[in-house]
Amino acid sequence: MLNGKEMIERGIITGPIEEENISQHGIDLNLIKVERLICVGTIPRKGKTRLPEYIEVKPIDGFWQLKPGVYNIVFAQGCNVPSDQMLLIRQRSSLLRCGGSLHSSVFDAGFSTELLGSVMVLHHPIDIEVGSRIAQIYNHECTRVEKLYDGQFQRDCQRATT
Repeated sequence: MLNGKEMIERGIITGPIEEENISQHGIDLNLIKVERLICVGTIPRKGKTRLPEYIEVKPIDGFWQLKPGVYNIVFAQGCNVPSDQMLLIRQRSSLLRCGGSLHSSVFDAGFSTELLGSVMVLHHPIDIEVGSRIAQIYNHECTRVEKLYDGQFQRDCQRATT
């Protein structure tokens, strides 16, 4: 497992990173966009996933005022996952202690994006300031893979996130 500084030096995590983002075992991520899930998505046995619709939640006086529910969230940082790495995102303890959790899929070797995203589930109302560090991304080293990720979410080609 690489520490946060090593992840930056190797170009695995990109985008705005300040000293406060670098943690012992990863990089803290800054929340820049929140969208509430509003309808059903579809996951076929074969073919591409059709994402559900989301509606953007606008901050009020610099804070998102969020109710319990499921949210698509976007961070200011991106990634370039090398062929011998995989990444995961976890919530920071501050979010967990306020009744929220993050659920991250595996970011496979070869995946690249300018803006990382995840799913946040809230069990209680919460106010989150724009730019807050609510998550941490960390890596696992693995055997180098030959077939790198080249799926529908590569480089945010599924849908715009800005």
